[in-house]
Order: sequence, then structure tokens, then C-alpha cells
Amino acid sequence: MKVLKCRMKICAFLCMTAVFACILDGSAKFAKAPAIEDVMDYWVTSNRLAKCEETEIGKGSVLTKYAKEGSKKQVWNLSVKDGRHSWPEESISGINVNELIIEFLETQG
Repeated sequence: MKVLKCRMKICAFLCMTAVFACILDGSAKFAKAPAIEDVMDYWVTSNRLAKCEETEIGKGSVLTKYAKEGSKKQVWNLSVKDGRHSWPEESISGINVNELIIEFLETQG
């Protein structure tokens, strides 16, 4: 049970990180924390995943999924159009992020 809780926290972290840090305005290279692109690349590379799906969702946002055949390991990157460092409201973004996180966690079961 401890491993499952840990895995769920990591999965939720990846989703939330992708949601919160999706501004591609070049400011990341001046930040102390790594750019979200570098974080996503790290998780994709370290788990030997490949891009398997890229879908436009909501009002112009993009959901990119990385996976490996025969493995439950996945990374999902949600880039919210005109997103900021806040939880996107469904009425504005057209995306129910809570449902998206549940969907992601269900793939891990």
C-alpha cells in the first residue's frame, strides 16, 4: 500500500506540475528551478518512454502522453493555452483537470 500511495503522489505531481508550469515564454532559463520541459524530459527519458499520443483538448490546450508498450509507466504533459500558475477553471480552459488526473491514475491500476 505504501508503494501505491507513493506512485499516486508522483503521478499526481507530474500532472499538477504540467498544469501549473506550462508557460513557454522563455523565463524558465532564468529561474532557479528546472524548466518544466526539462522535468518532463527527465521523466520520459529515465522511464524509457516514447510519445504515443498528442491531442488538442479544451480550448486549444494540448495533452501529450508518453508510454512504453508492456508497461504501466506513463507521463502526461498538459500544456494549457494561456495557462498561468493556477488551477485552470473548466469554464475558461474547457478542461476538467480533476477528471483528467483521475483518468491518469486509473491507468496506473
